[in-house]
Amino acid sequence: MNCNGDCCEIPEALLNHSPDTDMLCCLFKDQASLESFMGYDFSTMDEKARGEYVRLHTLMIADELHEMLHEIPFFKPWKKYSMAEADNAIRWQKARMEMVDALHFFLSTCIALGFTAEELFMMYEAKLQENYTRQQNTAEYKKDTE
Repeated sequence: MNCNGDCCEIPEALLNHSPDTDMLCCLFKDQASLESFMGYDFSTMDEKARGEYVRLHTLMIADELHEMLHEIPFFKPWKKYSMAEADNAIRWQKARMEMVDALHFFLSTCIALGFTAEELFMMYEAKLQENYTRQQNTAEYKKDTE
């Protein structure tokens, strides 16, 4: 992966992404820029402050995910929801925005933990392979569809 410095200008980046743009790297670069703008410097932050930062941001991720769930149509089985497609389309869009909020906190946490986009990608790929292997081991793991 190549994270070049010209992929992340806003709003131009929204209009000029090419198929070769490393979107994950752009997300990391943009979020790191925001962290710096807010005054966070993980290279100089002591371990206690960094641990507290990770703890709080992990809680914020969970909060945003809960907010996302509450936007999903028919999340609460006891509640009467509108059957109008337009109403539900708005709810799905709100759920997506909550997911983007969670992504911001997730990226901040990744950066605080010392991840680069490349490291996250490589570790994800390794874990993905492990998960496929686990799913093939039907003696120990049961597929969700059974």
